[in-house]
Order: sequence, then structure tokens, then C-alpha cells
Amino acid sequence: MTALIVWWLVVSAAVPGVVAGATTPPSAAAEPLTDVEDARGTSVNATASPGTVAAGVGDSVEITGATTFDSGDVRLYLVGPRGRFLGEDGAAGDMETERVSGGAFTATYESFTRRGTYRLLVVSPRADGRFASTTTLGRDALPTGVTQRQAVDLVRAAYGGDEVIELSLRGATPRLSIDPVSADGTLVGDDVVTVTGTANRGDGAAVFVDLADASGRTVTTAEADVDAASGTWEVDLDLVGVEPGSYTLFAADGASRASTTVIVVSEETTPTETPAETPVSAESDAVDDARETVEDVTGAALANGTAGLEAANETVGGAIGGDASANATASANATETNASGDGGTNASANGTANATAEGGGSTGGAVPGFGVGAFVAALVVVALGVRRHVRR
Repeated sequence: MTALIVWWLVVSAAVPGVVAGATTPPSAAAEPLTDVEDARGTSVNATASPGTVAAGVGDSVEITGATTFDSGDVRLYLVGPRGRFLGEDGAAGDMETERVSGGAFTATYESFTRRGTYRLLVVSPRADGRFASTTTLGRDALPTGVTQRQAVDLVRAAYGGDEVIELSLRGATPRLSIDPVSADGTLVGDDVVTVTGTANRGDGAAVFVDLADASGRTVTTAEADVDAASGTWEVDLDLVGVEPGSYTLFAADGASRASTTVIVVSEETTPTETPAETPVSAESDAVDDARETVEDVTGAALANGTAGLEAANETVGGAIGGDASANATASANATETNASGDGGTNASANGTANATAEGGGSTGGAVPGFGVGAFVAALVVVALGVRRHVRR
């Protein structure tokens, strides 16, 4: 007991701000600790994997180390966010002693029940294998209200003749995420796709991945393991038989949950280019205009020709009527002359009357009809020729 009191007085003098029974907070000028996952000294090295772990879910941190001596012991002190010594099981306790074998040692801590920073100190003995302090520090060695910084300084002061290295660990809120499944959020159905994400869980922690349809029914599922060193997880998800449509992809690790919407398609699609419209050329416009012009001309020509034929028919009809009248008159005259008994006169009258009537009928019907018909036929031929040329 006397030896412990003497030790405590020595430590109190060596560590500023620490007085027996004092509850004074540490000096604001105290050097802040930095977060590290690896610490190296002259005679001992140590690494924590992972350096950050989800708090309050029972995840553990693996400590591996090496020494310059093949056998012996190393002492480990884990100081929690509230300045208390914590054992490997997370309960308040004394230091942990780990055996060195073949120049290596290991330790596993499941002490991360709170969020915050944890300090792990590894003490390596002197070259002769003996520690400078013969008194081990335990829960009773720390005064009430001591801070984490002060607890760390107490350990360093107690082992002034030994080598002490320090690692900074972190207890964080459980975190889980799903990486984008593709650039546009689509997955190809009837295939096996790889889904990845991140998590701050311990090594080997299970991540359950489910794909659910719009009604919440799970259509396929898979299980992944967390790689604590990289903080990632990866799993192959079987989409064979999954119908195209919109789905929700879920991931859960027992402490946190993540989700994202994905679209399952029947096959990979590439955007198709819409063909450019072919511009209508000026030549095509000209052809259309010419065709309309020919149709107009042809229609007008046919209309005029029809009118001409009707006029010719009327003219011929009138001429025929006139010939008949003339012929009747001549016949009457001839009869009268013949009645008087003059044969020569009768012959002459008949000949003249007949000649006149026949001549008048020929002149009034043949010439006009022939001219109009020929004109109309010529117009039709010209129009048909022009249309055939335009169509070519």
C-alpha cells in the first residue's frame, strides 16, 4: 500500500493537471491526439484492423503486433472516450497482458459500445524483458473524473523507462450504403449481376441483399460479407427469371439499412438515332409544278375542243337544213317549169338547183367540222407528249 501511494505521488508530479483526488479538467493546451491505425516504435509495432468500427453492435477490432524479441509479454491499455480503462470484453477493467510468440502477438477487442475515440497503448519492456514499473495500472489507479488525455499521460509516466506506442481507434454510428448499380440505374434481367456497397462493420459481418417488387414481395436475395480492411462488401445477385420492371434493392446488416430503386430490363439497349429528314429538292418542286400546269392546259384544251365540236355540229346542222330548203325550192321551180313544157329549161333548172343545193351543203358542213376536229386532236397529242416528258 505504501508503495502504491509513493507511485501515485510520483505520477501526480510527472503528469500536469493530475492530483490525487482531483477532478480538474485537463489543460486546454494539451497536445491533441491524432487518429492512426498503425503505430511503429523501436522495439514494437502494432496495427488495428479496422481502425473505425460500428459502435454498439458487438463488432471487434483485431490488434496484431511484432516485437524485436522472440518471447515475453507486452501490456495493452485501452482507454475509452470517458477516460476509463476497458478490457477486451468492453467492461471497465485492468490492463491486458498478451504473450509474445516468435516475435508476434495478437489481441481482439470488443469494447466499442460508445461512439467516439479510443486510445490503445502498447507497452514493450526493456531489452532485458523487464518493465520499468512493477505496479500494474488498473481501474483503481485512475482518479474519479480523469479525462482520456490524462489517463494516457498516466500510463506513459508510469512506464517512463519502457517504449510505449499509441493507436487511435474510433467507434462510429453504424453505416451501410449501396453503390450505384449502373450509370442509368438499370440491371439486365435473366443474368447474374454484381452489387457492391460500403459498411463500417467488423470483418465478416453479414450484409443481406434483397430485391423487392412494387408490392414488397422479395423476388431474389443474396448474402455478402464485409471486408473490414476496405470497408466494402460485394455480392452476386441472380436475376434469372426476374421480369422487367421497377424494383427496390435493399441491403441490411442488422444495425443499419440502405435501399435504392433499380430498373430491370430485358436486355441492354443502346439509343437509336432518328434518321434525318430528306430535304425536298428544287427539281422535285419544279416537276410537281410542271405536272399541275400540264393538267391545267390539257383540261382547258379538252374543254375548248368540246365546245368547238358542239359549235361545229350546230353549224353542220344549220347547213344541212339550208340545203334541204334550197333543194325543195329548186325542185318546186323545176316542177313549175316542167309543167310549162320546156324540157331544156327543166333540165337546166334541175341541174342548177341540185348543183347549188349540193354545193351549199358541202361547203356548210365539211370544211368547219374538219378544222375543229383536227385542232382538238393536235392539242390532245401535244398535251400527252408534254405529260410523258415531265414524268420521265
